[in-house]
Amino acid sequence: MIRSGMPHLERLPKRRRDFLKAFAETLNIAESARRVDRDSDVHYYWLQTDPRYAECFEAVKAAAVQSLEDEAVRRAKNGVLVPVVSAGKVVAYARKYSDSLMIKLLQRFKPEAYKDRSCRE
Repeated sequence: MIRSGMPHLERLPKRRRDFLKAFAETLNIAESARRVDRDSDVHYYWLQTDPRYAECFEAVKAAAVQSLEDEAVRRAKNGVLVPVVSAGKVVAYARKYSDSLMIKLLQRFKPEAYKDRSCRE
């Protein structure tokens, strides 16, 4: 997910690059900080004090979120294979689709047609 052409990435200190690599994999600030042996507060400090880091973080976050969105679209369109179990053994696989995921994607990509019209008071 981290590309070498990403703005200023190669000029960041190693620990910051490693944090961004971990974040690209996990999308989790606390886990990424743990992987570089730091407290998660350091990420917020870097965001405030290092414009290159902030720029790289936004690029990594955008790429990671795009990857999640791509996977959601794939799963909504193609479904996922789930095992069919009988007598404790997998006997087949069935394709399972998520209607709720499809609805969310339609609302995201075409809100004028698929927005939630339920009344809320």
